[in-house]
Amino acid sequence: MCGPWPATPGSRRPPATATTREALEVIAQRSPEITDVLGRLRRDGEPFACLDGTLVRTGRVTARPQASNH
Repeated sequence: MCGPWPATPGSRRPPATATTREALEVIAQRSPEITDVLGRLRRDGEPFACLDGTLVRTGRVTARPQASNH
C-alpha cells in the first residue's frame, strides 16, 4: 500500500477522502494555470470564457455574425 493516508481499521484500502484528495492533487498538477488559459483565449480572440458557469470578460470583444436560426 502506498500513500500518506491512515489505513482504515481492518482494511488495506485508504479512506475515500484520501483517495479523492490524491486524485484532485494529480488533476491540479496537470492543469494549466488560469492566467495562462485566459492569456491564450485573449490571443485567440475569444471575447469571454465560461468558468464554472461564470462569464469572465477577456478584454477583447469582436463582432460575430448573428445566426439566422436563433
